[in-house]
Amino acid sequence: MILCSQEEVLTGCDFLSLHLPLTDEMRNMISEPELSRMKQGAYVINCARGGIVDEKALFEALVSGHIAGAAMDVSEVEPMSVENHLLTLDNVIVTPHIGMYSKEAIGAVSLICAQNVAACTGGKQLQHRVV
Repeated sequence: MILCSQEEVLTGCDFLSLHLPLTDEMRNMISEPELSRMKQGAYVINCARGGIVDEKALFEALVSGHIAGAAMDVSEVEPMSVENHLLTLDNVIVTPHIGMYSKEAIGAVSLICAQNVAACTGGKQLQHRVV
């Protein structure tokens, strides 16, 4: 089900958070044309895969001030090279693709897994189901 078009998302969002697989058609899906259509001062968050966001175009949009900031859990080359220009910017946060790993997160995931096992073996509906 499509709730709105990519164009509506790009032009209407304050935060663009990406969560999709990297396929040939998704490579550089967010590049200069898409970034330029976004609101002045919007943010880009890539928790999907490196290669979906054109890092050179993102760098230019960040330096120009059109994009206010970026958070990246992934990069085109992993680990990200220390020479990557994005690392020179104060408005960019980069984490390894294990950004959710914390004591609290692991505990929460473990609890959800146990609850799902108990529900499944008890013939009940799963409360936390990913399709």
